[in-house]
Amino acid sequence: MKITDLDIDEVNQGIAYSVGLIYPLIKVVTYESKEYVAGQINHHGNMITDEELSSHFNQVHSFLSQYISNDLLLLGNLSNRLGNKKGFSLLVEKNDNDFIGILDRIVEIISNSESIDVKKYFIRGCFDGRSSYDTTSGYLSIDVDRDYNKQDKIKNIINNFDIDVNLNQRDLLHPKNDQIRIQRRNLDDFMNKIGFFSVRRIAIIMNRNL
Repeated sequence: MKITDLDIDEVNQGIAYSVGLIYPLIKVVTYESKEYVAGQINHHGNMITDEELSSHFNQVHSFLSQYISNDLLLLGNLSNRLGNKKGFSLLVEKNDNDFIGILDRIVEIISNSESIDVKKYFIRGCFDGRSSYDTTSGYLSIDVDRDYNKQDKIKNIINNFDIDVNLNQRDLLHPKNDQIRIQRRNLDDFMNKIGFFSVRRIAIIMNRNL
């Protein structure tokens, strides 16, 4: 699948989920001499079983296969790029140098879509890929690029579900990424209205201390 394949006026749920995986924290990787934009699905290695990871992969593959027919490329993570994380990646060929502009346009279409399911699967992609739950603060968080316009776009789509969002915007020179965070009091709404494909992430939120 190429980045230009995503650039259509009628965004379906599969494209919305795929862009959700990619958009918050954009990563470009090289695989077999080609450059790809990677939608990474990461889990801490000691927090997920092989069976849970396999279930996550199969659910994502089954879902995307309903909507995306051309060259769906899901790969297990390359450990030298992703450290100690377990997971897999959706690779979308970067066949246009304006790929960030294309992604911005798709997110604008999602934001203006009359389909609540398109919005839902975009946000599910954002959080299904790389979210983490802080047991102390009760935040469900994703890292995002230090691009305040992008952060506002994601936040505004989440607000369609009457879910409050906290933006953790760090100093420009801070070594850590900014974050979009769902607060503890909104987690039940998040699970009911958006949810995850990952059985591990579902279990973490459902078994939290309320």
